[in-house]
Amino acid sequence: METNSQKLLNRIDVQNNIEKYALGNDKEVIQCAHVRGGHLKWKYEDWVQNSEPSVRKLIAETYPEYIPLLPCETDWELITVGNYLLEQTKPKLEVLKKFLSKIELLNQSEKTAALQLKYETLTREITAIEKTMSLQQLWQANSPFWTEKLNGTEVIHVLRAYKLNGQSRDAFDIESVYNNVTSLLRNPLRGRWSNRISISPGVAKLAEILSEVLNDTKF
Repeated sequence: METNSQKLLNRIDVQNNIEKYALGNDKEVIQCAHVRGGHLKWKYEDWVQNSEPSVRKLIAETYPEYIPLLPCETDWELITVGNYLLEQTKPKLEVLKKFLSKIELLNQSEKTAALQLKYETLTREITAIEKTMSLQQLWQANSPFWTEKLNGTEVIHVLRAYKLNGQSRDAFDIESVYNNVTSLLRNPLRGRWSNRISISPGVAKLAEILSEVLNDTKF
């Protein structure tokens, strides 16, 4: 006769259907059953880093706060951690470093470039001169610290605007683009590209892209 705990462990909820599995020594099934039932939460930190990919994925999908602990060993984990990092203004260094060490598995140069800039702001000490610089000056000096108050997604859109604009780095009006990007992405229902600012056709096209596709920067 099954005990209550055995009944619990033998039932895994999959898209509202209950399916039974023979437990035996199948650690993966047991761990998934615990996660489905919300039990043994004190073990999730270990499981999300060291268990089978199916267990790690289930934990991260059910409890997103564990996403930063994923080891980035599968494509799904790389994509999930990458999207998490793109949302951060100041990502955790150990998570970003782990991700960047394995991102060569994905061909996402534009997105990794943005995260590399964020990585530099976390690992390189800002100089006394850089502390006195304006946003435009930081940009022109190719200092990573122009990204310091942006999240990864916002950095990508500034870089896209620069690429579409076609101007030199010195001529590019980063302050206008910076303000418009943060306005639109942080307040998508209210933000709008200012019609008081003279922008090139390239930047205007970017405004159209941003207005229609806000999730295009996800991995």
